[in-house]
Amino acid sequence: THHFLEANWALAAYLSFWILAAYFFDLCSIRALKWFTLALGFVVPIAVSLLLSIHLIRPLPFLKIHQDRLGKMKAQKDLVLSLRNSLGDRVQLPFFLPTYQWTAYFNYWVSPQSHQLIQTGRPSHFTLNPKDPCQFSEIYFFKSSGMELPASLSCFKKVEKIGDHSLVVRGVELEKFDLLELSGGNQTP
Repeated sequence: THHFLEANWALAAYLSFWILAAYFFDLCSIRALKWFTLALGFVVPIAVSLLLSIHLIRPLPFLKIHQDRLGKMKAQKDLVLSLRNSLGDRVQLPFFLPTYQWTAYFNYWVSPQSHQLIQTGRPSHFTLNPKDPCQFSEIYFFKSSGMELPASLSCFKKVEKIGDHSLVVRGVELEKFDLLELSGGNQTP
């Protein structure tokens, strides 16, 4: 990768490790090496699981807030849940989001009508069959507070900010987000 390794790739690598370990275990003819390798293979997962458990209860002091991926993931989930609760029964409109990460959160926690807006983030499986936001008369758009409204949403005549939400990790605000309701879109077939 060209950037930081994302957690989902590490998980896939971790899961595939056990298949390779079992294959090695079957092929190895030295019994002591087999059992030593097996015991050593459980040290890392147990240590990591213990550290993660401790970090969930009491954040590790050597981990800076901007490096706290687990804390950020929990804060993102909390933000999305508070947004869903603030909307109440008004979640019927489709949601458009700038990145695949936010689209995944919204798709799971808020509405199955959550779509990644193409040309605002990295391509993902959410952009394989992209939805044109202009085909709807009303949508929600969730964006970072500093982000300009993308040109692909210029078909909407009315833009109303219906909420702002903060991403807070360990009591520190990392970023602010706006939820916009866009209406008056072109009805294209």
